Amino acid sequence: MKDADRIARNSAELALIHKLYRTPFAALVVNMTQVGRPRLQETYRSQLEQKEKFKAGLSSLSAGGPHTHTFMAEPASLATHVLDDNNPLDPPDTWLVDLALAAKKVGLVTGLFWAKRNTDKYMAPGRPHRRALEAALAAGDRAELLRLVGKARGFDPLHVEHPNWSRIIKAEN
Repeated sequence: MKDADRIARNSAELALIHKLYRTPFAALVVNMTQVGRPRLQETYRSQLEQKEKFKAGLSSLSAGGPHTHTFMAEPASLATHVLDDNNPLDPPDTWLVDLALAAKKVGLVTGLFWAKRNTDKYMAPGRPHRRALEAALAAGDRAELLRLVGKARGFDPLHVEHPNWSRIIKAEN
C-alpha cells in the first residue's frame, strides 16, 4: 500500500475507535512508525461480521466484544489490528514483539499470549511458556521475547485492545 493511502486508512480506522480512548491507539501508530509501516485493519465490525469471525474460528467471541462496541449510535471500537504493511500476511517476529512492547508503553495489550483453548500446550494461562512471555514483556526484555515468540505465540498477535474494554462496555450500556 502506498504511504499516502496507508496514512489515510489509519486516520479512517482511528476515527472508528471510541473517542474517549483513541489517544493511546494513535500513539501506538506513531511509535510503530519508528520500526516500520503500521496499517490499521478491522477496527470496527458489525455484530454479523463478529458472528462470522467466530464461526470461522477467527474469534473466541460469538457476539459483542471490543470491535463491535458503539457509543451514542456511533462505532466506538476498543480494539484494532496493527499489520506490518511490508508483510501484512506474514509479519516477522520482530514486528510482533515490537508491537507488544509499544502497546504496553501506551497502556494497551496485544493477543501475543492468547490461547484458543485452555488446553493449549504453550499459551494456556499458567503454562511455563506463557508465564515466561508475560515476564519478558513486563521486564521489557526484547531479546527474550524474540527468543520465546520464535517457539510459540498467541493466536492473534496483531490484535491490540484496551485492557478494560469489557468494563467500559458494561459501564456504557
